[in-house]
Amino acid sequence: MSTDPTTTGDAATIAAATDDALLTSVVTDDATTLTRVPLSALPGWRVLDVLWRGPAHPARWLVAVDGDRAVVLTGHPERWDALATDAEVTTAEQAVELAVVCTDATHDRSKGYQRLSHVDEIRWLPRPGDEQRQRIEQVRADPADRIGPACAVGEGPWTVTTRVRVGDAVERLDVEVHHDGSTSATSTLEAEGLPVPQVH
Repeated sequence: MSTDPTTTGDAATIAAATDDALLTSVVTDDATTLTRVPLSALPGWRVLDVLWRGPAHPARWLVAVDGDRAVVLTGHPERWDALATDAEVTTAEQAVELAVVCTDATHDRSKGYQRLSHVDEIRWLPRPGDEQRQRIEQVRADPADRIGPACAVGEGPWTVTTRVRVGDAVERLDVEVHHDGSTSATSTLEAEGLPVPQVH
């Protein structure tokens, strides 16, 4: 297992406290990395991006840790709502952090999911055909100027805009973030039919 220095001891906590059997079995594996995710609006909790690069497909979880408690957020959007009740958002930067973690924690990853800050982050088919190559170039040219890092407008509540790829589609998400950490999101389809690997 490799971690950044701020996550020392968290793998053991997750292994002991989580209810996810696969995560428990791999969190201390050499093929697993733990990376702390910035979220200063939620004091006490550390949110970790846990990535296991297994022999077949990699697996990824967002997990919140506080003392000897571990809450697996990925696949459990209702847990995010309970966790965020302790939030206090005072700046646009905190609003962006919270909206990003909320987006990553509450999206269904079973069809393939990426939060995007640049069009070239989209994982395309490794060997596309001619029509698929044309579609890739079209997508690169069309929504490319709109895809960028998450950003916030407003003075509280804030609206945080980001793009995600879900399956073969790119969506724009506008997440309204309030001072108490509550959020609401609207989604706009910006591209679909992308030539990307299918998740089974």
